[in-house]
Amino acid sequence: MQDIPSADYPQRAHRPANSRLDCSDLSRFGLARPDWRQGLARVLSDLQEISE
Repeated sequence: MQDIPSADYPQRAHRPANSRLDCSDLSRFGLARPDWRQGLARVLSDLQEISE
């Protein structure tokens, strides 16, 4: 999974140069950061069900 640098996602609000969430400690608890594409697919599927 790749992180998105702030420079590639322009916003009106000023963002710190390094504002990403450090999730490296999750592995100590046997947890992994889920892939964002799976979460997006789930949300889109839920939205499609609602609109039907």
